[in-house]
Amino acid sequence: MAEKEDKKEKEDHDFKKEYEKVQKKYSLPSFEELDTYFEIEDASDGKHPLRTVRKKIEEKLEHLAMQLNAILQPETKVIDLEECKMFTDEEKDRMLDLFKKLMIFARQANLISLDPSEKKETEFIQTVYEAWIKKGGVQEQMISITKKLVESWKAETKGYEPMGYLG
Repeated sequence: MAEKEDKKEKEDHDFKKEYEKVQKKYSLPSFEELDTYFEIEDASDGKHPLRTVRKKIEEKLEHLAMQLNAILQPETKVIDLEECKMFTDEEKDRMLDLFKKLMIFARQANLISLDPSEKKETEFIQTVYEAWIKKGGVQEQMISITKKLVESWKAETKGYEPMGYLG
């Protein structure tokens, strides 16, 4: 058991060390910054740090896109139907723009996985990171949407109201 933990710790250290090498070479965000937003610390592929970071970013983007998708095009699950009602049409229009941005990034990541190169990986990481942190960027928009969801779920409800066809 201790051997497995030592091996995992070494792999984690190798991954961080290898990422820091390419980070300096390409002026990428720090390991800590990326870990804060995209939870890369648990990755352990020290041989391919850029690929690993891209995959972690892609996972996050796809997760967020699926959250928005459920609001924009709800299925017949109570969660989707309730969350769909929490937003105005204007908010949904802005949400659709964000959804498109997330999907463009996710599909770019797919494309890079089919034809990888260090240059493409670094450009992708930098582009998504910048879109994430800028004022009014992806993170800020997702925080706003998620806060509204939390507050809406806390609000009093009148009981179950079945919804008709939404198509």
